[in-house]
Amino acid sequence: MPSKIHSHPYFLTPELSNSNYPLFVFLPGMDETGKELMYIQTAGLEAAFDVRCFVIPPDVLTSWDEMTEKVATLTKIELEKVPQSHVYYPLILLLHNVLF
Repeated sequence: MPSKIHSHPYFLTPELSNSNYPLFVFLPGMDETGKELMYIQTAGLEAAFDVRCFVIPPDVLTSWDEMTEKVATLTKIELEKVPQSHVYYPLILLLHNVLF
């Protein structure tokens, strides 16, 4: 898989993607150097979800608030492409329940 240079956080889409499935936003908490690990961690999810992985390039040093806004913006962009009835943010839901 060819590597692209990004200077901002982005969603990485696995090779298998199905927009008919609910969107699953995976937030692994690692920088871009862990992309190969993402494929191991999300193995099998493509069978039931349209997976996106939030990737943070190593040179991006933004705050948590800015990263949260970026995830929300990227999710809105994905939903504009193909509106889906459900969006799964496993880590964000956990943090939201703990923090709020």
